[in-house]
Amino acid sequence: MKVVITGGGGFLGQVLAKEILLKKSLRSGASSNTPVTRIILADIAQPPTLLFDLFSLAESNDIQLQFQIGDVSNLDYCKSIVGTPTADEKALSVFHLGAVMSGAPPDVCLRVNLHGTLHMLEATR
Repeated sequence: MKVVITGGGGFLGQVLAKEILLKKSLRSGASSNTPVTRIILADIAQPPTLLFDLFSLAESNDIQLQFQIGDVSNLDYCKSIVGTPTADEKALSVFHLGAVMSGAPPDVCLRVNLHGTLHMLEATR
């Protein structure tokens, strides 16, 4: 299974990625145990340091982990991170955590929080 986590560089995204890496599988439809083969952490920037050693954890569990830098307010970026699962991946799970916090200019909040969510929905369609 391919897993995409927007906001993957933030606190919640990293904690979620760590838990998925430890569990090694997720529920997908009727299957209660679909192995995770790849995790994409999508964010506007890669953090200078990670809260956990996610890359070592991924390597030890034979799960591909990668950062994809971009902006969810860009539909093409959203489509590129979602893509189409390969034959080995069989399924796709998306956790959309990418957002800007309150206090950001209203136009930025609208662009990222609203349009970014609409773009992620469109990309998964």
